[in-house]
Amino acid sequence: PRNFSFKLVFGRVPINAEGKNFSIVIVGEGARQMGGEMVVDRVVASSPDKIRLGGVSHQVAAQIEGLTNIECRVTILGHLLRGGTPSPFDRILATRFGVRATHLAAAGEIGGLVVLRGAELSTVPIKDVAGKLRLVTPDHPMVQTARSMGVCLGLPVDMSVSEYLETNAATA
Repeated sequence: PRNFSFKLVFGRVPINAEGKNFSIVIVGEGARQMGGEMVVDRVVASSPDKIRLGGVSHQVAAQIEGLTNIECRVTILGHLLRGGTPSPFDRILATRFGVRATHLAAAGEIGGLVVLRGAELSTVPIKDVAGKLRLVTPDHPMVQTARSMGVCLGLPVDMSVSEYLETNAATA
């Protein structure tokens, strides 16, 4: 099987580099093999968003086991991380979203999505966002924050995101 980009990291940095006897690897359901496609778990024909991603974490675990000879266990967090007890901010924001959506519907403005930009609510046409991938650029502040904390993102620790993309452009 083809290897995921994380192989470079495991080839260079021992899993127990800090003396720990465990590691946690987080895999986004939209992750894909270098030059490959996203892993589709199933297709729900009756849904507006027909594709259900899933299964890539099992592929990553199998490759890690093959590379390290260490048992891997997969936990699919799914909606568990999206749940939990709402904070006061969550409750107020949900109320704001509901009120804005209700006012839009009452005014006959159908087909819009209420969004939060900064602290302000606004509306975006659903057709502008539905069915589109929302990619994160290598210079995005969240990517830079993750990298500064030592999160590998499948990259060698001593290589910038842009350098990695340039180096691997032919195989991606």
